[in-house]
Amino acid sequence: MKKKNFDLLAEHYDRDFVDASIGSAQRSLVYHCLEPLVRIPDENLRILDLGCGTGQDVIFLAELGHHIVGIDSSQEMILKSTEKVEKLKLTGHVELKQLEIIHFLTSVTQDTDFDMIFSNFGALNVLPRDEWDKIVANVNQKSSEGSYLVLVMLNAFCIWETFYFLLTGRWKQAVRRWSRKGVSFTFEKGSMERIYYYTPGKLTSFFKPLYKVKKVMPIGCFVPPSYLQPFFNSRKGLLNILFRLDTLALRLPPLAYLADHFMIIMQKND
Repeated sequence: MKKKNFDLLAEHYDRDFVDASIGSAQRSLVYHCLEPLVRIPDENLRILDLGCGTGQDVIFLAELGHHIVGIDSSQEMILKSTEKVEKLKLTGHVELKQLEIIHFLTSVTQDTDFDMIFSNFGALNVLPRDEWDKIVANVNQKSSEGSYLVLVMLNAFCIWETFYFLLTGRWKQAVRRWSRKGVSFTFEKGSMERIYYYTPGKLTSFFKPLYKVKKVMPIGCFVPPSYLQPFFNSRKGLLNILFRLDTLALRLPPLAYLADHFMIIMQKND
């Protein structure tokens, strides 16, 4: 997202998503899928985190001994990430940079030879549709041979969202993710950002033949989108049941087409 827009979210981002029960549940699903790639005894990876936000994923990876380069367009997000990293004494494992992701991914930089490129919770959904050829070429250029590309993206169809908005009589919002033109998201003070939604199949088509798909998993097929957090504040037992169902759903790739997010693990072809 553009720097100023994401700055507006930074103050309450941890409260509203990172530390909230829905956000925590969805992140736990991501880490469950990610751990086989990053819990490697006596091996330290060089990992690029695109859209690192307030640093939750940076800390998770750095505490495993890896070296993380975190990129985010928001100065406020980078400041909060820096505070967390310094508090946990992880500065030796982390580099944080305030940069527009699209600029970083469409220009030549010295940041190359990453063992993994990671982006969580739709940070790349704000990138323009017509820039993906450049994005893929530069992701490939920044990656080492055999490296992994792990993306968690907002899905083009979310069964939770569609039924929720249909039941509440908001017909246009029920199908808003289906538009190829994207959806305008309004921030505080009236600023706007356009978000583009993709299916797992469409996203993986961008990276062929440079990358091969290893796994596709649903993130939030049963656990709902985060904007339903107020409803679940007093229903933790129900959310725990939905979370357990989601852990089972990870074994069923077709459900990735129905979830709030989907997670794709790709590996660079030699």
